[in-house]
Amino acid sequence: MVAAKRYARAVLELARESGELDKWRQELEKLSVLLQEPGLPALLRSPKLPFGHKKKVLDERLKGLSPLTLNLAGLLVLRGRLGLLNSLVKEYGRLVDAHYGIEHIEVTTAVPLGQSDLQQVSGRLAAALGKKVILESRVEPALLGGLVVRVGDHLIDGSVRKRLELLGKGLAGARS
Repeated sequence: MVAAKRYARAVLELARESGELDKWRQELEKLSVLLQEPGLPALLRSPKLPFGHKKKVLDERLKGLSPLTLNLAGLLVLRGRLGLLNSLVKEYGRLVDAHYGIEHIEVTTAVPLGQSDLQQVSGRLAAALGKKVILESRVEPALLGGLVVRVGDHLIDGSVRKRLELLGKGLAGARS
């Protein structure tokens, strides 16, 4: 994942320089779809085929994509990093959204939230962060209640399970 983030940041810099953030997003998404064609990933990973042949296959199958996107695909194939493509596309999308002031947030609850609850959570998080928020909702019954919010690398655990764990630790510490 670290390598995918590195590639995504490099692509973001290229896209910023050319002023084509959204075009790159579209190109990367097309690349991801085209490279999922049956048999193609295995062919491009094959150590038996020389890179020149793989490059020809890429050029044939990826017609319509910009030369820079083709170069990226070639680089990923050459370095044996084709498996990073989906993570790279996702990370690039996250970086572009961050550039536009959009934050992707994962909210996990014990029970499914209704649309009005999701809007309320989204509104509060948007106000707290000062950004537009896109929520991804998950359900994990083991939380018992409350919610867990993941914003990037930050985790805010307001679940009942976590509170019970902390209470148990506090009680255990008080006995000592």
